[in-house]
Amino acid sequence: MNEREYRRTGKANNLVSDLHVAYMTVGSDCPFVGERLANADIRKNHGVNVVSIQRGAHVIPVPGSTERLFPGDLVGVIGTDAQIAAIVPIVEAGLGNDAASEPQAEVKFTHFTVAFESPLVGQSLATSNLRDGYSSLLVAVQRGDDEFIKPTGNVVFRPGDVLWLVGDMAKIEVLKQMRIPID
Repeated sequence: MNEREYRRTGKANNLVSDLHVAYMTVGSDCPFVGERLANADIRKNHGVNVVSIQRGAHVIPVPGSTERLFPGDLVGVIGTDAQIAAIVPIVEAGLGNDAASEPQAEVKFTHFTVAFESPLVGQSLATSNLRDGYSSLLVAVQRGDDEFIKPTGNVVFRPGDVLWLVGDMAKIEVLKQMRIPID
């Protein structure tokens, strides 16, 4: 496969366990065109998370539920090989044979270990403000060497958890360095 096809299918972008990031161009016949992400139910119906939208030179990292998709948008998604393979023809419907575009920018993936003094300790995903405060989407929580917890609103962070995130690296770096004073 060539590099462009790897980016489109996510096969070269293994993140955590069996999850990959892939980039695809929204076609004019895509059923999500003009829809808010909340109404498109992409995660519910297709199992993938939309992690970025690039519209021309403008990049929306970790888009909120009110963002819409338009033809020509370059969409970054996270999912398994099967989920990505299933959604590519849906998203790229109406593009023809030259569907994949090379992205100008992409969101960044990282991980860090939750320190004992982190303000995240004892917080749930729902109360942590990761999306709005840090422009980040939690992909997985790793506990121990091989336990990966799927993020839900009630996951409570513990010291030693490894958080796998996608988003704005500068804001994630601030979060990584935050410490609450211990008396």
